[in-house]
Amino acid sequence: MYTFKIALPALFALSANALFDCNKNQHAFDPTPGKFVVHFTTARDSHYNNEPWIRICVPNNSGSWDNVDPLGIPCDTAGPKKFSPSQTGLKADLKVGLGDACDGRGTMKGSYLEYKTVTIDLHGNYNNGKTCGKRDHGRSCQLEICAIDEFLVNKQGKRNATCKRHSNKRSLEVDDWENFIQDQPEILDGKYTVNLDALPVNSGSLRAQENAIPRSELNAAMRDLAEIIWKEGEFRFTHKATNWPSLTYTYRCSQDAMGTKKYQSPVEPEKRRDGRRMDRFPCESKLRIRPCLHSRTLAVSIHHKWHTPYEDARVPPPVLELINSRVSSESYKTAAEITREIRAVPEAKSVSRHQVYYLWRKANPQRHSDPFASATMLLAEDSDSQSHYAVALEATGTCP
Repeated sequence: MYTFKIALPALFALSANALFDCNKNQHAFDPTPGKFVVHFTTARDSHYNNEPWIRICVPNNSGSWDNVDPLGIPCDTAGPKKFSPSQTGLKADLKVGLGDACDGRGTMKGSYLEYKTVTIDLHGNYNNGKTCGKRDHGRSCQLEICAIDEFLVNKQGKRNATCKRHSNKRSLEVDDWENFIQDQPEILDGKYTVNLDALPVNSGSLRAQENAIPRSELNAAMRDLAEIIWKEGEFRFTHKATNWPSLTYTYRCSQDAMGTKKYQSPVEPEKRRDGRRMDRFPCESKLRIRPCLHSRTLAVSIHHKWHTPYEDARVPPPVLELINSRVSSESYKTAAEITREIRAVPEAKSVSRHQVYYLWRKANPQRHSDPFASATMLLAEDSDSQSHYAVALEATGTCP
């Protein structure tokens, strides 16, 4: 059973009718971070209760669109129709003026969109098609999620790449990172989006920069995140690649047997040390993490089959501290003495004598001013090394 999970409803509901889905043929805009598209259709060309309607399209982290169900506007609406953020998924109210949109020969004269401080006349021509597409019986317009006055001016006199609402942490509008730690069935498979500023890592310094990506800061944050996923979920995902153009980090389970050659030790069985090898499983793992600095979100895609969790073979910090204190003490002359003592420490149950010997030798590398004599003494202090190299030492003798 897994000990972590990401599972909350998507940010936007998806329409079952493809007619109302966001697509380039209808609105002629590519998904752009920080912007959304409103498609307005008049009653003249409506397939939605024979009344005007709008559809909101917001780009997601996969490079495609998230859309809400069509929102109808009854022709008997008095004044502009106001849609709340709970209906649109936007950050503020969206107002729509009908104009002649209910007329069978209407040309959207008097029709308009109003969002924050921006008002768009749907009958007019805006920025040569960069703001609104061609006008037919309907029209699509692209707007900024944040108005221009929401982008603070920095010390260099330029506006920041993220608006001021991103300066502080805000309540999560998508999946909650805290729900990552829950029970999961045997197969974990899903795609989720979480608030970048709500992650348990240092993401505050991750800000969009003009023509630059804060690579070192991003790498550090993703390393910390992978470490947390390991500690909380018991499965260690190791970094395999980073695609900088799409800003996607790819990880694999360290115990995944796929793509790993079966190890064949060249050492004879009776001469092998007591080193442990990691168990591997056909867990078909893949973890992809994609941060978006403009929308301040983190897209997570994960697939993994449950297996016996990874066992950390590293020396625990308390035991490491104990060994280092003994290594520096004159009362302990050999690694064997330290090994015998730490056997009584519960945290040191998984620590091998070779790990102790390595730490001890690292702190005491030289036994004699003569290199050959020093090497002979070091080998003599370890029983395995002594048995392996005794014959070679006797045959070599002393250096001429």
